[in-house]
Amino acid sequence: VPGMFVALTLLPTPPAARLLPPLLSLSSAVPFTPSGADLFADEPEDAAWAMRQMRRIDISVPGVAQPVSTTFSRSGSEGKPKILFLHGADSSVLEWRFVMKRLNREYDCWAVDWLSGGWTDRAAFVELLSVQPTPPQPWPLVRAHLRAFWEQAMGGEPCVLVGTSLGGAVAIDLAVQSPGLAAKLVLVDAGGVSY
Repeated sequence: VPGMFVALTLLPTPPAARLLPPLLSLSSAVPFTPSGADLFADEPEDAAWAMRQMRRIDISVPGVAQPVSTTFSRSGSEGKPKILFLHGADSSVLEWRFVMKRLNREYDCWAVDWLSGGWTDRAAFVELLSVQPTPPQPWPLVRAHLRAFWEQAMGGEPCVLVGTSLGGAVAIDLAVQSPGLAAKLVLVDAGGVSY
């Protein structure tokens, strides 16, 4: 049903079952401003606020030769429950600006640009997909990138995973294929498993 929210509680994976790579220091994340951001100077404060939250960090993705320069937004406080937001196709972390701004007092909110949109570097993904048999299979790469981001930037602690549209389909796949990642799964107008 369009506009319907669905929340699922997933069983946690015992901590001993998860081996996480080293946590990246978020001090290595650098502020990021998209080109053309000055065009938003006259926009509502939410857009300007959201752009001030944007950062970039290099994430090591299994199967990808070079670290992937990954764009994300973070708003909230450490020690609060974490939420990871996944945008829909052809969108970006800015899709979540209204929600993150309103939840950041009670949650540690994260949004990440994944392969379908935003400003995360796609060159390594495109190169890998170009040598795959036809049709290429991007979803294992998407999953590996998002899991690596969760582990390396967010610390690998279970989080509330929220996805909208195609990001909802990705959230379903990520939650099922990465036990221990999602404490809860929230789908907003989500695509199904048809991708």
